[in-house]
Amino acid sequence: MIGLLFIIFIIYIVSMFIFPWEDGKGDWHYVQIVWYDWQALNVGMLAFISSLIAFYISKYNAEKQRERNFAAAKAFLPESLSELTTYFRDSAKLLQEAWRHSSNNRKIPLETRVPKLPARYKEIFSRCIEFAEADVGDYLAYIIMRLQIHHSRIVSLTEEFTSERSVIIPQNIVSYIYCLGELQGLINQFFEFARGLEKFDNEL
Repeated sequence: MIGLLFIIFIIYIVSMFIFPWEDGKGDWHYVQIVWYDWQALNVGMLAFISSLIAFYISKYNAEKQRERNFAAAKAFLPESLSELTTYFRDSAKLLQEAWRHSSNNRKIPLETRVPKLPARYKEIFSRCIEFAEADVGDYLAYIIMRLQIHHSRIVSLTEEFTSERSVIIPQNIVSYIYCLGELQGLINQFFEFARGLEKFDNEL
């Protein structure tokens, strides 16, 4: 788009300034006549250029406002990430107990309760997703998605240990542990960026 506009602008400059000057052999009166004959086009071009300048000024201001909003939202991220780390630690205890019982073919209610998800992370993550760059927003959205899956799994797992009809497969618990490790890795990867110490890196 920018390339096309640049080409149109160059054609206009050549047609309105360079060509009339050369065609009239430097006659200033001839150049003025050409401008007068194409007055409507010139007025339209001036209006178009003015609107482009206004558009890019508006776009620049909107981008700066987005950056300020993201900086304000990101200020609460480290605390939220720390709360999630505590939640993951409690989840790991539950999964360890579930693994021990399933390995020993013991189907008894788990003593470890399902940890409560932090209350504020959704709001903070949502605000960051709204104002962040696309790659950062996608990263946080992926964490939210994986976190919801993890929480649903451990809730169901706890219920399975109290149900006579359910069959608990140890390999499933191992997969839950791996997924929990992935979540913790995603959080660890994001910590330095959330603290403003490093640039965003989404490659684990």
